[in-house]
Amino acid sequence: MARKPARKKNRKRNQAARTEFTPKNPAKYKGEYPIYMRSRWEIGFAINLDLSPSVLQWASEPVQIPYRDPVTGDQKVYVPDFLVQAVKTKVKGGRKAQVIETMLVEIKPKHEAFISEARNQKDAALVARNTAKWAAARGWCRRRGVKFIILTETDLFIQKKPKAKKKAA
Repeated sequence: MARKPARKKNRKRNQAARTEFTPKNPAKYKGEYPIYMRSRWEIGFAINLDLSPSVLQWASEPVQIPYRDPVTGDQKVYVPDFLVQAVKTKVKGGRKAQVIETMLVEIKPKHEAFISEARNQKDAALVARNTAKWAAARGWCRRRGVKFIILTETDLFIQKKPKAKKKAA
C-alpha cells in the first residue's frame, strides 16, 4: 500500500506528500517502479485499480504527451495520471458482452478542471493549461483507440445528501 511520504513541502488540501505506492497485486501493474502518487485521491484510485477484479492491468504516469501551454506559449509535456485496461460489460441488442477497454485517466479537482468552478485567476490559468493538455491527450487517445477520462471529486467520492429537515409537531 502507501508508504511514508518521500518528502514534505507546502501542499494543496487534497495532496499527500509524494508517496511511494506498493501494489498488493504487482502482476497487474505494468508501469515503472517505484510508483509515486502525488495526491490522496490518486492513492485511493490506485488502491481501487489494484484490488478491482475487472482491472486487468494499470500503470501510473505512463505516457508523455506534448502540448502547447496557452498561458506562456511554450511547448511542454503532459503526463496523465493512469493508463488502465479493464473488462467492461456492454449491452448491445439486449445481449451482454464483455469487452476490454483501455482508458487514460486524469484526476483533478473541479476548480482546476472547469472554468465555472475556478475560484480565482490562478485557477482560471490552470483550467486553460489543463484544457490544452486534455485536448492533446484526446488526440493521443483517438489515434490509439483509447478512452480519455477526467475524474473529479464528484466522480471519486460519494456525495452526501443534505439531511431532510424534520417538521415541527
